[in-house]
Amino acid sequence: KKKKEGRIRKKFRGFASDVLEKTASIFARHEQMVESDLFVLQKRKKENSNKPPYRILTRRKPIYCIAYSHTEEEIFTLWHYCSEILPAKMPLSRSSKTINKWLRGHFMMLAIEHSPSHPSS
Repeated sequence: KKKKEGRIRKKFRGFASDVLEKTASIFARHEQMVESDLFVLQKRKKENSNKPPYRILTRRKPIYCIAYSHTEEEIFTLWHYCSEILPAKMPLSRSSKTINKWLRGHFMMLAIEHSPSHPSS
């Protein structure tokens, strides 16, 4: 009898998590376009001229927005960098904490290098 109750609980937990996931996606402002192990590319569901419709987020918590764009062409160029080029540059550590620190530092350095006030720009 306990086995049967355990199976029912597991089924209910699975059902509840499915419902929560579907409910969250209904109320979300962005929809997933593409995912990788580290990043997710999203598009805003409703057009808002003030905010860029595309963004790339880290998938590991804490979640960071590492790129955003007004054009699909630009965001896919950034997506190619994140999904194809960046993994080869990353540290071998698979620790979530190490990877998040490395990603934050990497993108901060890119932002500094490409800022208008940086001497090499």
